[in-house]
Amino acid sequence: MRRLLVIATAAAIVGLTACSQTPQEEDKFITVKFENVELQKHFSELPHINVGGIEAIQASEFVTTSDLPLETDDNGNKLYQLYGYRFIGSDGFYAHKKGSPDNTWDQLEFGYIDVSTRDVFWDTTLGLSRRYNIRDVDTLKVIRQFWVVGDTDSVQVPIDDCDTVTVEDTLCVPLVSVLEASDTMFVLDTTAVYTLRAVDGYSKDVTGAQLLNGYWNTVSRKVKFVPDMGSAYRIKFLQAIIKPSD
Repeated sequence: MRRLLVIATAAAIVGLTACSQTPQEEDKFITVKFENVELQKHFSELPHINVGGIEAIQASEFVTTSDLPLETDDNGNKLYQLYGYRFIGSDGFYAHKKGSPDNTWDQLEFGYIDVSTRDVFWDTTLGLSRRYNIRDVDTLKVIRQFWVVGDTDSVQVPIDDCDTVTVEDTLCVPLVSVLEASDTMFVLDTTAVYTLRAVDGYSKDVTGAQLLNGYWNTVSRKVKFVPDMGSAYRIKFLQAIIKPSD
């Protein structure tokens, strides 16, 4: 009887050991979100690299290995540069909460997720604020961005910060709302000329008065004017609104 008890106790210990994994042994994951899509990217599925003695995964791997319905160019290549990348900790913190822009695609090449802690850290050559070093990242949210370009600066505006309206039964972002989100003191000059520029360099000039009737269509992902101003103004891959010089 005593022998059976010892065997049973030993078996229980073995079972407990098998079920209890250290953080390093767990198959951690980060949830990648884009619009209505959510994917779990398990660390075991992604290539690991050594970064200064830390076992890590390059941040861009979480995006390129996810089948996200991002905008693509005419050759079918995903336009990653049109999006911002928001790393959110398990405590809900992310850099944009403190007013910092979301990370850009170019930065993700120099960002890393620590496999043992899920902390994100960045190559120091980027010069990023410490607020980007998010601890225990559980979510990476991919968000469409627009850039508002002025004489001396460029402001990155996530679509989440913009207003939306329904235009001809379609949800749209007013182009003026993008400008307003970039600067709370912005006042539209209806006589000035603003430039709408696509990621491939295509651009069209419009007056402020015309801009009042311009939208970014969330379904077609193109610029839309009401009334329609012709195909030349149905700009796809919109990246930036360039303000007139002061």
